[in-house]
Order: sequence, then C-alpha cells, then structure tokens
Amino acid sequence: MPRSGFISDSFEKRNTIYMARTGLNNTLLAKRLGVTYPTWMRYKKNPGSIPMGVLRDYVKVLALTPEEISEVVQLWR
Repeated sequence: MPRSGFISDSFEKRNTIYMARTGLNNTLLAKRLGVTYPTWMRYKKNPGSIPMGVLRDYVKVLALTPEEISEVVQLWR
C-alpha cells in the first residue's frame, strides 16, 4: 500500500485491513495465534513486543503477501 509523505501506516491500521480481508475479528485472530485477547490487544498497540514465533503465525494466518510481510516487519521493528 502506498504511503503519503513522511506519514506511514500504523500496525493497527494495516492489521485492520488484513483482518477484514480474511474475515477475522480480534477474538478469532488471538485464538488462531494462540494468545489471549488482552495479549493480542497489547501486541497491536506495541507491535515491537510481538515474539518472532507469533509474528510467523500472524503472517500465515492472515496469508500475507511478500510485500505485506515486508511492511509488517518494518512496522514491527
């Protein structure tokens, strides 16, 4: 997704797009990632705290494209 100027999308915004595309809500995504709902909400607010294993599952569950994976990793850092 293109970015305008110096403002980049947030992890939460990109996540909303990915979840809508797959028809998942936060509760279902948390369950598929093997984390609790409160933990998933913390991860959304602070993506840098997402463990690598959960991030790998996130990519698989949401069937992200290579470009989307790159965006997520940039936002995750």
